[in-house]
Amino acid sequence: MKLHSKKHTLLLAVVLALLAAAGLARTFHATASPARLPLAMPVADVLPAFTCLEDAPGERTCELWARAGSITLPDGGTAPIWGFANRLPDPASFPGPALIVNQGDIVNVILHNEIPGENISLALTGQEMVPDLTGIAAGETVTYTFTVVSPGTFKYEAGLTPNGARQVAMGLGGALIVRPATPNQAYDVAASAYNDEALLVFNELDPAFNADPNGFNMTDYKPSYWFINGKAYSETEKILTAPGSNVLLRSVNLGLQEHSLGVLGMHQTMLAVDGSLKPYTSEMVAYTLGAGETFDSIVVIPADAVENQSYAVYNTGTQQLYNNGDTSRIGGIFTFIEVNGGAAAPLGGPLASGLAASPNPTSGNVDVTLEAMLDTTATSGLDIVAWEYFLNELGDPGSGISETLTAGTSANVMATVPTSTLTTLPAGDVTIYVRGQDSSGTWGPVNSTVLDLVVDGPVITSLYLTNSPTNGSKAVGIQATADDTPTGEVTVVAAEYFIDTITDPGSGISMTLNAQAPIVSLNATIDTATINSLAHGTHVVYVRAQDELGNWGAVGEVDLEVDLVGPTSMGVGLTPNPSNGTKAVNSASNGVRLEIDASDPSRITEAEGFIDYVDSASNPDGSGFPLIAKDALYNGTLERAYFDIPLSTIRQLPEGEHEISFHARDMAGNWGDIVSLTLTVDMTGPEVSNVVANPNPTPGGRMQIVTLTADANDLLGGTNITRVEWFVDNDPGFGNGFAMNAADGSLNSPSEAVIGELNVSSWFSGDYTLYVRAQDAAGNWGEVGSVVLTVNGRPNPFLVDNFETGNLAAWRGVVGDMAVSEMAAMEGTMGVTANLSSGAAAYLIDGSPTSGLGCFSASFSYRGQNIDTKQEEVDIFQARDAYGYAIFGITLEQGPEGHEINAWALQYGVRLEGEGVHLNSGLARHDIKLEWDVEDGRLDLILDGEVVDSLTGLDIVDMPFEEVWLGPASGVSSASRGSMQFDNYVSAPCGYTLYMPLVFGG
Repeated sequence: MKLHSKKHTLLLAVVLALLAAAGLARTFHATASPARLPLAMPVADVLPAFTCLEDAPGERTCELWARAGSITLPDGGTAPIWGFANRLPDPASFPGPALIVNQGDIVNVILHNEIPGENISLALTGQEMVPDLTGIAAGETVTYTFTVVSPGTFKYEAGLTPNGARQVAMGLGGALIVRPATPNQAYDVAASAYNDEALLVFNELDPAFNADPNGFNMTDYKPSYWFINGKAYSETEKILTAPGSNVLLRSVNLGLQEHSLGVLGMHQTMLAVDGSLKPYTSEMVAYTLGAGETFDSIVVIPADAVENQSYAVYNTGTQQLYNNGDTSRIGGIFTFIEVNGGAAAPLGGPLASGLAASPNPTSGNVDVTLEAMLDTTATSGLDIVAWEYFLNELGDPGSGISETLTAGTSANVMATVPTSTLTTLPAGDVTIYVRGQDSSGTWGPVNSTVLDLVVDGPVITSLYLTNSPTNGSKAVGIQATADDTPTGEVTVVAAEYFIDTITDPGSGISMTLNAQAPIVSLNATIDTATINSLAHGTHVVYVRAQDELGNWGAVGEVDLEVDLVGPTSMGVGLTPNPSNGTKAVNSASNGVRLEIDASDPSRITEAEGFIDYVDSASNPDGSGFPLIAKDALYNGTLERAYFDIPLSTIRQLPEGEHEISFHARDMAGNWGDIVSLTLTVDMTGPEVSNVVANPNPTPGGRMQIVTLTADANDLLGGTNITRVEWFVDNDPGFGNGFAMNAADGSLNSPSEAVIGELNVSSWFSGDYTLYVRAQDAAGNWGEVGSVVLTVNGRPNPFLVDNFETGNLAAWRGVVGDMAVSEMAAMEGTMGVTANLSSGAAAYLIDGSPTSGLGCFSASFSYRGQNIDTKQEEVDIFQARDAYGYAIFGITLEQGPEGHEINAWALQYGVRLEGEGVHLNSGLARHDIKLEWDVEDGRLDLILDGEVVDSLTGLDIVDMPFEEVWLGPASGVSSASRGSMQFDNYVSAPCGYTLYMPLVFGG
């Protein structure tokens, strides 16, 4: 929906011109004119009060027959249609008959389908109905019943069956009018009161579609006929009314196109759209109906309208005012409202016609001749005694520019508008008004013509250059448009261009025009000789054009870039560099990446690279490997580009330094200077020598540190040492050894002295081979160097079990509910659980300790799970002698702050206990260790790496033990709950700790 609230003077002029061509211009004069005759047009029928028959009070029935038929076109041809008829013998009408009922009626619409091959249903907009998506086949009948609730203008049409839209386009549709209770009102508001009403139903027709409605491609739909109530002008029906009347226009768009409805020279008061009353009325000049839309408006006829005065009702878009492409006369959506019963038009003065100005258009540099004809034979019949004209502004009668004439009832008059006057007028359309006066002193109506005063030349638009920037190797094309329509519809006749300096009009280099018209294309070529005479840099090309009146237009300009210098390139990097031909820049690539930046005043178009560039003869421009724009497209003056040199290519290069060269090309075709980056190809790893371990041999023992030194040299490749590592005995794989440091603090040269420190305090006695190897910046690992380290260390442990085997086979015995599981793991994947809820002791028996052992240690990881010992002391570790007596151990009990452990030793048949040590609550892991030293008479309890309790001065020389038990061996009752978890068990001579070798300072 579109509203138009202003009159458009150009549109008015177009319509008036059409009316004049049709001999109807008299209709629109606002001043006195001769007596009018009625328009020779058929008269629209007055709409009846209703069309549907009343079956009973408040109930009406309408019948519609869907039929195939034909319509006679304005040019005499015919076209097939589908339409509705409301009586059995009637032919199909286009559009269908109006259905008129009253608000509140129960309406029965009986549909008969007589179109072969078509399933047809009915849709009535604005009514409360369930849509019929199926319809009826040919020969069938269906009844639609509904109650009309609201008054207004609606429509009915073929419904929502699969072919419904095509059926509507063929003509199956019509208007539905619901009248309110108050007569002569469109709605239940006083503002909708009217004296006369007219129904305007709009359709359009494409003969190609109507000839084959089901096979036609609707994207090709292009109507060539437009209708009001099934008729095109000049067969449309005029609407009769009286002066001062309110005319209700009920507009219904049954077409597929928009239709903009206006009444020339009048405003409309908007009432409703699609039968929906607007909350406020508003005035407008025109309203655009969308496809399927209805619109109600009131047009008020002036009370002083004279007899037979008429007002054009038409499509204000003007595109539907002809028939079948014939634009020489009015057709299509056009009719009139004609006044009947008004006063006779008064006699007037002379009529002016035949107005002409010459030359027209003009630039104002020559005088303009104005001619007109004045005549009173159709008005007063008196002699014409005076005439006058006005330029742009119409003044009072007698105040214009007067000229002499020869008196008579008819006179041809002429005047000259001098250049001195023309130069004072604004450029553009100059309206010249003419009127005459008869001997009674009566001035006749004004007539006018338009003088096109063109003082400016064509405007230059769309100016551009081809092959710019240029390096002079190719000619440059100039293309532009010269447009004289902004200043006047004057033919463009010439154009010229200049480079850098503008001289007098007509002195430039001529350009070619593609036509003689107000809008033309301009072309010219700047040859290579001219370009090569220009200096490097920016030059300006100026273009202007001339029209046939001699006006030169304003100059258009465009920059011509003469570019004789190629882009500047700079290397961003080669990655990785150095390269051994095996390591790519990233996991998505398989090469060494060359990355560059290129810049130029002109756009960069390409870049290329070379390996070991020689010269332009051996490596001509354009023969290198192409670099890819980082943003995927060369389209800027600064571009980053890259290329991944395949690793297979790198491996074919000899070891050493290679020049990776590159340059870029600009839009002008210039290649820039060659720039290079150095790539080092290194495929040989560093050599390791002088591997020394000190002290060697080493006595081992607690915190025994060995210093390992070596020399690493990348003699062949000459690249920096980046990593050095050592390992013992078995190779863990490249990069998985223990790192060594540069002796000078930084690995930053091809030759490095390196150092590392080893903690061998827990190593067993024996010979160990220490291996050292180094890696260079290219990624190459060299061969190992080695030294044999002799360690005089510690005896072997008795039992080591981290339960990763998933069984308890390493133990002498298993008592009670002890189970290996993943849930018990505190390192690795497995641990062992002792279940207190079973109500019985549960423990593992380690029988590996030797009788009479002077020093012994045992360690394990422990975690409690919801333990409740009911205040009982539970031994979680015991050492037992050959007679089955517990000699020493660890007790778990519930203290005031939670669970705590105590170390204890048997003295003279009585347990001697240390101080209780609190354990963290929850599921915390604890690492627990006991050290039993017979010689020192000492028992140490170590918790999480710290000695937390010691029993000293023990008399235990004659207390050898034969086995140890791990787990709740005593104090468990049927009331006990929870579980204990154990992991990482080790029993060994004193001082043994199970650790991997450590590196310090590395």
